[in-house]
Amino acid sequence: MAICIRNEADKSVSEFIFNRKEYKVSASAGQGGWAEVPWLGIFHKDVSTSAQEGYYIVYLFRGDSEGVYLSLNQGFTFYKDKYRSNNPKEKIDKVSKFWIAKLNLIKENNKYGFTTSSIDLKGVANTEMPAGYELGSIYSKYYSKKDLMEMEEQDLLDDLDYLKMVFAELRVM
Repeated sequence: MAICIRNEADKSVSEFIFNRKEYKVSASAGQGGWAEVPWLGIFHKDVSTSAQEGYYIVYLFRGDSEGVYLSLNQGFTFYKDKYRSNNPKEKIDKVSKFWIAKLNLIKENNKYGFTTSSIDLKGVANTEMPAGYELGSIYSKYYSKKDLMEMEEQDLLDDLDYLKMVFAELRVM
């Protein structure tokens, strides 16, 4: 199943919204074992091509399988490696707060259901990654399983397009 997730990720994101000349789409359900927080990321090739560093748009699936966040996020692995013994979680949180204060498109909290509030990935294992993803979130929207079953595909595409605009603002700053 993890191989299918990785191989089918690119097909699941509209080429119309994310031109593959500029964007890379990939996903992971874990390397060797099942990830506590599977994800599907959309990376602008000039900014980042992996979830380990930089800024990107990502769907983060909660550990309890009850929902998913669409998030403008940043790569926690970079902070973990660079600030090993110097509180990487504090560093990534500080950068998230910087962007929250700087980006004009997110000044109005809860616009289209997006928020700068913390996300809760319901991580249960004693690993750093879920907490790193949570602290790295700059702007996000949560969809419960019920929401996803009741929503029109166009609503999901509109949310993705809106977050792409916010990401574009971050990229030019």
